[in-house]
Amino acid sequence: MPSRIAAKSIRPGPCGSGSPADELICNLTSRIAALSAENERLAEVVAARDGFLAVAAHELKNALTPVVARVEILRRRLDGWQPDKIESNLSQLEQAAGIFARRATTLLDVSRMAAGKLRLDKARIAVVPVIQAVCDNFRPLAERVKCDITIALPDPDLAIVGDQQALEQIVDNLVSNAIKYCAGAPISVRAEPVGDFVHLSVADRGPGISHEAHMRIFECFERAVRRGEEAGFGIGLWVIRHLSETMGGEVRVTARPGGGSTFCVVLPRHTGALR
Repeated sequence: MPSRIAAKSIRPGPCGSGSPADELICNLTSRIAALSAENERLAEVVAARDGFLAVAAHELKNALTPVVARVEILRRRLDGWQPDKIESNLSQLEQAAGIFARRATTLLDVSRMAAGKLRLDKARIAVVPVIQAVCDNFRPLAERVKCDITIALPDPDLAIVGDQQALEQIVDNLVSNAIKYCAGAPISVRAEPVGDFVHLSVADRGPGISHEAHMRIFECFERAVRRGEEAGFGIGLWVIRHLSETMGGEVRVTARPGGGSTFCVVLPRHTGALR
């Protein structure tokens, strides 16, 4: 019992209430705890920076790919084309470059997404023009890898309540992923009203996804295939999930190994007239 009392008596109490030795120990302990907390904070900052740089690289590469593909087509076919054909392709190239520029200016929004602070504008957005523009931008790349993109848009006036650039990024990432993983196979893009929502789906006949990977693939830096099988950071689906949820929707996947995949983004439908 005396030894227990002695042991208890040397424990440092709150700073300012003990002996000088206890006070020193208490101050050192507090300082170490503060340094440890600061170290953890700095580690999180570095991780956020690295994550942002990876997202930036992914998003800019996605937006630039159609530009490069269109330039390659122009270089190969320029001599045999009529002026109106050349003008049409230059217009498409200008449109693709505009999308790239807009994507570059929204990268700060992506960093806010990573921090959980992303806020998007809510407006009436016509779905059909966005889907057609994105698919047209990717057609040269799809043709190069022998992917046939078909579009089914039964309602030409279909609209969502959301952010146009966010919708562009969602469609861009869905189509880009499909082309990446199912070269030589067809891709189907469809948008239709389902009650108070719009269902936007992209179906492919690629390698499919195991059931165990269905939720994991929507996390940042996660992919359904092993590293080295396909290029990429594993960011596109994470971007799709966050943008969909920020607009009040969600993303679903239906897939099985060897049987292709269908990604469906569900977004709130705007039922009034477009202005």
